[in-house]
Amino acid sequence: MNRLINKKAKTIAALGIAALAASGSAHAATTGSVQLEGTLAAVLEIAVSAASAASSIDLSVDASSGITVATVTEKSNSAGGYTVTVTSSNLSGGDCATAAPCLLGQDGDNDDELSYTISYDGVTVSSFTNGAATVTDTTSGQTAADRVNDGTSGKAVQISYDGSTSFLAADTYQDTLTFTIAAP
Repeated sequence: MNRLINKKAKTIAALGIAALAASGSAHAATTGSVQLEGTLAAVLEIAVSAASAASSIDLSVDASSGITVATVTEKSNSAGGYTVTVTSSNLSGGDCATAAPCLLGQDGDNDDELSYTISYDGVTVSSFTNGAATVTDTTSGQTAADRVNDGTSGKAVQISYDGSTSFLAADTYQDTLTFTIAAP
C-alpha cells in the first residue's frame, strides 16, 4: 500500500512540475539586454631626462649647431589635446638682459651672462612671454590616431649659443628649464 501511495504521489508531483513548466514558458521574455560601461582615467604626463651634456656645457665654444641637453616625453589621452610650455628660471625671474634665456654667473660679483636659444623637437623656440614659451600645442583637437604614438618617443631639447666671442668671467653659469604639460 505504501508503494501505491508513493507511486501516486510521484505521479502527482511530476504532473505538477510539468504544469508549472508549461505555464512558465508561456510568460518567458523574448529579449534581454545588458548595458556595458567602462571608464578610462585621464593621462597627462611629462618626463624630462637630462642628457649628460646638460651638466658639462663648454661655454667657450661656438655651439650654434646645437647641443642636446634633454629629452622630453609627452603623454596625454585628452580628447581636447594638450600644451607643453618651457620656462627659463633666469628669464622669468627678469635676470636676463635680453628677451632670450641666458646662463647666469653664480658668483655674486659676476654680472656676466650668456644668451642662448632653445630648439624643441627640431623647432626653434622664439617667442617667450613672461619667461615661458609654448613648445607643443595640440589643443586644436586630437583624433585617436594622433594619440597612438604619444609617449612612445621623446623630443630632443637643444640649446645653441656662441661662447667663443663672449669671453666670460671664470664662474659657474646656470639656468633651469622647466617643462609643463596641461590639458584644457
